[in-house]
Amino acid sequence: MEKKLAVFLILATTVFFLSGCSLFSTSWTYTDLPQGYELKKINDTKMVIGKEVEGNLEIELEGKTIGIEKYIAEFQTSDNYIGLKALENNEDSISVLFYIIDAKNEDVYGPYETESTYNAVVEKIVEEELGEWKKTVDINENGVLVPSEEENEKTTDEE
Repeated sequence: MEKKLAVFLILATTVFFLSGCSLFSTSWTYTDLPQGYELKKINDTKMVIGKEVEGNLEIELEGKTIGIEKYIAEFQTSDNYIGLKALENNEDSISVLFYIIDAKNEDVYGPYETESTYNAVVEKIVEEELGEWKKTVDINENGVLVPSEEENEKTTDEE
């Protein structure tokens, strides 16, 4: 009996790990971005932002970079633009990099190392008002942005 239980546990554990531990999967896809762009969380350290093309999320199209593969911490949008705060893990530290995606023309600008440089470029090239920064940690497992309690309090205070 103990031998059968041990074999069962080994098989169950093997199947669990070979299936990618999908029972505890934290991946999601956020689709409420302009011009067919999507933000996809692969796991706790990897995110991709790209454009939905024929059922695939593309970050490069015909030799042109149209998305990025970094951990996106925050984003802001308008009808045709996406602003991003991405985290990059260096040997000694984590740095914040800023990007602008012109979703209509499929152009990526950046990375910019400071928010002031990012803001200056936004002022020059973005023809629309970008919305408030939204945190990707506020996107649930269904790909729905659910503002944190902190955001809800800020909104309530402003009214």
